[in-house]
Amino acid sequence: MAQCAFAGKRFEPNTDVFLTMLLQLKENILIINEPQKLIFQSPCTKIVWNTPSPCAYVCMNAFAKEGGEEEAVFSEILEQEGEASAAKFLFFLERLKQHGFFVYHALFNGIPFASWVPLRENFQFELHSPNTPLVLSRFCLIRLQERDWILETPLFPGKIVLKHPLSTSILHSFCNELTLQNLKEKFAELPDSLIEDFISLLFSTKIVADPAEENTPLMMQWEFHDLYFHSRNRKGRHNNPSGGCYPFKGIIPAPETLKPLENFTTTPLFKPDIEQLKKQDLPFTYVLETRRSTRQSNGTQLNINKLGEFLYRCARIKKMREPKTIRTMGLRTMGLSERPYPSAGALFELEIYPVIHACAGIESGLYRYDPKEHQLLKYNGIDESVENLLITSKHCMGSEQIPSILFVITARFPRVSWKYRSTAYSLILKNIGTLMQTMYLVATAMELAPCANGAGDSDLFSQIIGANYLEESSVGEFVLF
Repeated sequence: MAQCAFAGKRFEPNTDVFLTMLLQLKENILIINEPQKLIFQSPCTKIVWNTPSPCAYVCMNAFAKEGGEEEAVFSEILEQEGEASAAKFLFFLERLKQHGFFVYHALFNGIPFASWVPLRENFQFELHSPNTPLVLSRFCLIRLQERDWILETPLFPGKIVLKHPLSTSILHSFCNELTLQNLKEKFAELPDSLIEDFISLLFSTKIVADPAEENTPLMMQWEFHDLYFHSRNRKGRHNNPSGGCYPFKGIIPAPETLKPLENFTTTPLFKPDIEQLKKQDLPFTYVLETRRSTRQSNGTQLNINKLGEFLYRCARIKKMREPKTIRTMGLRTMGLSERPYPSAGALFELEIYPVIHACAGIESGLYRYDPKEHQLLKYNGIDESVENLLITSKHCMGSEQIPSILFVITARFPRVSWKYRSTAYSLILKNIGTLMQTMYLVATAMELAPCANGAGDSDLFSQIIGANYLEESSVGEFVLF
C-alpha cells in the first residue's frame, strides 16, 4: 500500500476514506530552468540544483504547478532512474523544505481539507501528537481571506488554511477542553487517521494547546494583541511585505506633507534665539540626568512666550524637502521635512494639539500647532468635551492638579502606511517616543514641570477635531503643569 508523507511524518491512508498530503511550491518561489541546472529563488534565498536527472527535472516543475505526493514522486524516480537518483531527489527536496519553500496541502477524499503554510525560511517543522486535553489557544487568530478561514498565532511562524466544513467543525469543538479520544467519539463517522493527523497539525502549530502551558507565569503576562502586534511588526514569524515598499504607489495619491491650515484664527508664537541657547543652555548631561516626570506645578508660571519657546525647540520645521523621484520604482516620493526630533523616513506624521487650561497671554481652548509657520490655530474654547480631555489626563497621571497645558499628539496614519508595510504602526509609536523624550529634555532645560500620559481617549479626540478615526487619531499625550 502506498504511503503519504507530511513534513516527515508517514502514515497508512484509510482504504475507504483517507487523507492525501501534497507538497506544492509557494507562489513566491520562482523556478529558473537552465541547461543542467534548476534554480529555486525566494525573496531572500536562492537554492541551486546542479545536474538534476531528467525525471527529477520534470517532477520539480510539477511541484510548482499542481503539487505532488512526495512518496509517489519518489517511487516514480526510483522506478525510472534508480536509487542514486531517487536519493538525490529526497536530499534536495529536504533542503527546500528546511527553507520553507513548500505549502503542505491535505486532501480529504480528493477534496481540499486544510493547508499548512510556513511563514519564514530556515524553519524545520515537525509534527507532535498530543497526549493531554486540549483547548483552542487564546492566542489563535481566525480571519477570513477570500473564501478560506486562516488560522494564525504569534506563537508559531506558520498559518493554517481551512478549506473544508469538517475542518472548521473540528476546530470549533475546541472551544471546550477535549481529549483526542473525545474528538474521535464526537466525529465517529470520520477515520481515526484523519482526526489524529489533523489534531497533530493543530497542536504542533500551537493553534490548540494544553491549558496548563498557557497558564504559566510567563504566558499569563502576555495579552493577545500585544504579542500579535510584536510578532507582526518584527521579522521572524511572518512573511508579509515589510519596510519601505510603497504599496499604494500609482493607486492612492501620496499624502500631503503638511495638514491643511484651513480657516482658523492664528496666534503667532515667540521664536527663541537658538544660537544664543546653544551657548547659555543647561549642559546636556545635567538635563538628561535631572529629567523627571512631575505631576504638579514646580512654581514656574507658564506664559505664551514659554509655550512658544517650548514648541519651537521641540517640533518646529527647520527645513522642507521636496519630493524626489525613485528611478527604480518609477515614483515620486512624499514631501519630507527636518525637525528637532527624529522620525521614520523623515515623514513626520505626528500633529500636536495644545489644550490650554492656564497659560498667561493666550485664551484657554483647543489649538493645533503649525510647525511650518510656528503658530497656533484655534479650534474652540473649553467646552465639556475639551474639559473631559483635561480631567482624563489628570486621572491618568494620578495628579491632584489639572495640567496647565495638555499636548494631544495625533498621527496621520496614511503618511506612514503609504510607504511602509507591516511596520507602519510600530514606527508611529517609536516616533511618539522620540518626540516625548525631546519634550522631556526641552522642558527640563527650561525648568518646566513635564509628564507624559500613559493613555488617552482616541475616539473622543477624533470626534472633537472632526477627524476620521482611521485617518487621524490620538496616539499620545504630554503635559506641562
